Amino acid sequence: PAMGTIEESEAVSGGGACQLGLCPGFQPPVGDDVPGNGDIANVQLAHVEQCASMCLANPHCKGFEWSGTAKSEDATRSCQLVSSTDSRAGMAYRDFRLYVRGGDTAVKAPEEEAGAGAGAAAGGTDCLTQVQIEEAAEKAMGEMSKYCDVLEVEIKIEDRHAAKANEIRASLAGIDKPTYAQLYQLILGKTFQDTDNIWSTLRNPFQVEADTSPSKLTAAQADKSIQLLGHAPEFVVELGSGRGAATLVLAAQLDAAGARGCPLVCVDTWTSGLDEMLGRTPEKKLSLDGQSAAYWQFMVGMQKAILKEAISPKHVIPMAATTAVGAKWMMAAGLRPDLIFVNVGRGADETSLELALWYSVLAPGGVLFGAELGESDASFDRDIRHFAAKRELDLLDLGSGAWGVKKPAA
Repeated sequence: PAMGTIEESEAVSGGGACQLGLCPGFQPPVGDDVPGNGDIANVQLAHVEQCASMCLANPHCKGFEWSGTAKSEDATRSCQLVSSTDSRAGMAYRDFRLYVRGGDTAVKAPEEEAGAGAGAAAGGTDCLTQVQIEEAAEKAMGEMSKYCDVLEVEIKIEDRHAAKANEIRASLAGIDKPTYAQLYQLILGKTFQDTDNIWSTLRNPFQVEADTSPSKLTAAQADKSIQLLGHAPEFVVELGSGRGAATLVLAAQLDAAGARGCPLVCVDTWTSGLDEMLGRTPEKKLSLDGQSAAYWQFMVGMQKAILKEAISPKHVIPMAATTAVGAKWMMAAGLRPDLIFVNVGRGADETSLELALWYSVLAPGGVLFGAELGESDASFDRDIRHFAAKRELDLLDLGSGAWGVKKPAA
């Protein structure tokens, strides 16, 4: 859903707070652009000073972009609040102007330069008072919050599941990062044996071939996520494994990090995504009896890699469930992965939901990371930046569009 809109009729009248394009508290505007929509806000406001007020009212806001011609029906509305102005395009987007907060060249309010009395006299009735500015900011922020993406998710286990959840916790004796064998037993309901496991006994009833598409996650990016964690991972989760290209990269890097027995739980329904549904034709043969071929391609790909000894046989455990069910199961069992790769959700606010959900599962000191920042939809970028800003987390560059955040240690 879109962020908030404040119509012209609802806006505070006047325009004296920002005069001749200059706004108190901000450096003179420049014809430059922070790519993508504002990660803090993308709202339609009537006056530039409302946008400036919203930014000043938010401690995370480092600047804003303003357009006098943008419309409420536009994807990019008149006021864009950003948490950073460091990364710029080097050119303006349409007629938007970038206002950077603070600095030695920041414009001062008249009362700051000549005293409150002189400023009031100079401003006359056209100037917004400080009270009006604060009221406008409060109203704008309140309107925005109605449409803001999901920030917090509370996971509750229904009473009917409490007995089984307690049974699982008791079997683990308080361990929140189980071994591969323990997770294999819990998720698949059977004991892992070297000569009798899902990889050694896998049959391929549809004669599906492994998918050879390149991974959007590189070995270098996966390695940087492990470096950010600061130690060899003990328990890794991949959200959205698809046909397994990124899974193979993750598993290989776990081996390289000396974590050959580290479980890698792959949470996916292995049903059709929107891109597959829209592109489904008889020629592409993407479905098997009406179901996606993704699961079998994933399983066959993992089996081949294990047989070739490209990855350890004690990493991958498929969990055929939605990510919401996967998160609730882990919370019920008291599990805390220390590394989570987010490879699911690209629509507006989908990523926010996934991040909020799994951040609550992530172990203290753990790392949440993903790829394709700046390479996907603007809403995807906004959700990630907004998530980090609201939690006061450093959004770290893991190279070539990969990103990561580290949860504070308890």
